[in-house]
Parts: sequence; structure tokens; C-alpha cells
Amino acid sequence: MCRLKHVSGRLLWIQQRQQRGESEHCRVDTLANVADMGTKVLTGRRVRMSLHLCSFQNDWGDLGVAEFEEEKQKKLAREKIKAVRKIVHAEVLETPTTENSTLVNTAEWR
Repeated sequence: MCRLKHVSGRLLWIQQRQQRGESEHCRVDTLANVADMGTKVLTGRRVRMSLHLCSFQNDWGDLGVAEFEEEKQKKLAREKIKAVRKIVHAEVLETPTTENSTLVNTAEWR
């Protein structure tokens, strides 16, 4: 439990259950968090995505399938870009910085 002053121990029941192993808590990605529908103002697109995650359907089929798939593709693309940036950054750090290096020598620009 965290250190709090002036809080009754009875109010920390979630933490107590977690410590006893009665419940397990994990992070929920914002795109998969359907509870946001009741706690935040969301765009129609985001509401349809959340309804899709709850398996809602309308006369034309599943609600929010197109929106959900598009967001999933965007997230995958962002993850790939992040992985490439990590690789490039690691290679730049490993490249020796000599006078003949392709890296810009900051001393020359001063």
C-alpha cells in the first residue's frame, strides 16, 4: 500500500484484495478501454470503436469494425516506426565519430 495520511484503512479495499491475491490489476490500452464511454467525452468514432469491443451490432452489421481496424493499423504503424527509430539511434551511437565520419562534426559549425 502507498503511504497516505488521514485515510481510513477500510477505504483501501482494492489494494487489500490485490495483496491477498484475490484480484489482479493490469494496464488497459486507451483504445481498448470501454469504460471511457462513461467517464469521458468521446468522438462518435471512438464511441463506435468501444461499441465494437462490446460486440454491439446494428442493422448493417457490427458497429465500429472499420474504425477499430483502422486504429489497429495506425497503432501497428506507430510501433514499427518506433522500432526503426530505436535501431537507427543505436547505430548512430555505435558509429565512430572521426573526421571522415558521415556524422556532422559540431566543432566545424562553430
